Amino acid sequence: MWQFGPCVLISAVFRNSVHKPKVLNRPAHVLATEVIMAIDFPEQIFGFNVEKRVIPRPGGQKFLFNSHTQIGVLHTTENPSVESSFKTLNTNHSAPHFIVGEGRIIQCRSLTHQAAALVGNAPFFANAQASIQIEMAAFTGGGKDTSSTTDVWLPKDEVLRPTIAIMAFCAANGIDIPLQVPTDDWKDDNSDMPLPWAVGPTKANPKRKMNVRRIRAASGDFPKLKGWWMHVEIPGQPEQWHHDCGALRRRDMLRMAQELLNKPI
Repeated sequence: MWQFGPCVLISAVFRNSVHKPKVLNRPAHVLATEVIMAIDFPEQIFGFNVEKRVIPRPGGQKFLFNSHTQIGVLHTTENPSVESSFKTLNTNHSAPHFIVGEGRIIQCRSLTHQAAALVGNAPFFANAQASIQIEMAAFTGGGKDTSSTTDVWLPKDEVLRPTIAIMAFCAANGIDIPLQVPTDDWKDDNSDMPLPWAVGPTKANPKRKMNVRRIRAASGDFPKLKGWWMHVEIPGQPEQWHHDCGALRRRDMLRMAQELLNKPI
């Protein structure tokens, strides 16, 4: 429990949007509450308004508190429509923290609550280990459909810009996800990861192996290695073993996020 004297005043700088610092002069107990709420649901992130549209847990269950793991996970919705992507994720109770696309950011979970866009079962508890999950409204490969899934790609500007804004925001603000690939061994063109990517044990084929990145992750790299992971790298994801985000130019996105952070306020 927070306890403060009734007449104590403190002054603090809190970056509500990272883009513009705000000086708060409040009684300390009020300031503490405001900072917590601002971190939960930022109103703006680097100039992007954040639309709050919370996706509930099945049956109205209580939300689970998040962990400070310094791990972010990138997904693709395999649908360029933000509204359609939200509808599907909402129906399936597969909430990320953010859905991005069409120049928009929709926030579906508090930053202090777990998302649910991964399979979160034991022994990996992936949702509990992912501090932030972002669903990009796009097809893996950047095309109009699944025909370009294995292409090396960078999201279109209306998806790219809000995504890197969130990545930059999450490099600080008590989330502290480093702007790095979990290991330098994982190449953006996926030359280190032979096809098929969406592969792993199923009920019909329990001995089927995962892709090489997931094998390494399952051996201890997840959640030991920090930075921005992709769904294709997360272990324990049966039965579909998603392939997103494929051969994403992740290092370019991380560089752009760092450049955004480096810009003078």
